[in-house]
Amino acid sequence: MLLEISLSATTFVHADVDVKQIYNADFSRLVRLYAKAKHGDAEAQYTIAVMYDNGESVVEDDKEALKWYRKAAEQGNVYAQNNLATMYDNGGKGILEDDKEALKWYRKSAEQGYVNAQYNLALMYDNGGKGVLENNKEAVIWYQKVAEQGYANAQYNLGLMYQYGEGVVKDMTKAKYWIKKACEGGDAKVSKIAEENWKRFELWKY
Repeated sequence: MLLEISLSATTFVHADVDVKQIYNADFSRLVRLYAKAKHGDAEAQYTIAVMYDNGESVVEDDKEALKWYRKAAEQGNVYAQNNLATMYDNGGKGILEDDKEALKWYRKSAEQGYVNAQYNLALMYDNGGKGVLENNKEAVIWYQKVAEQGYANAQYNLGLMYQYGEGVVKDMTKAKYWIKKACEGGDAKVSKIAEENWKRFELWKY
């Protein structure tokens, strides 16, 4: 069972942006935030996108969120790039699903080292989609990067790739290593699935 939960940065805000203050601020502060965003401040653009995405202090509006995520993403904001990709990945509420755009923005964020985007990129290559060819070798590369940072979802999926020989030479010793890591990773949901796989295929034997 592949774990396919995409990781969003919607609730994550860069340390330089005090969103709690913004959400509780008076109108004048919101005006100043918009002014900064319109003058090209990527952090402000990202924060406005999050507000529209979550319906915080403004009416929830996916199209406005998409617009502001794109502005910040085009300036290299990794969180905006990931969330823009997620919007294209999922579609809905007036946003057309576009796997090619999703892949493009996940990669831009992933190549800057943002772990959520690295995992989401791995999922896209693992699953393929509309206009995106399945590429297990690329999936393994990105799962590996995330797994080495201690993320149980990626550890489990990487273990499966070794277990079934997808994108790599089948290697039950490495499958055992990564699935055991996932079992011990502290994520209850992932641990349960990983432990079921561990027992079913008797991975302790390898």
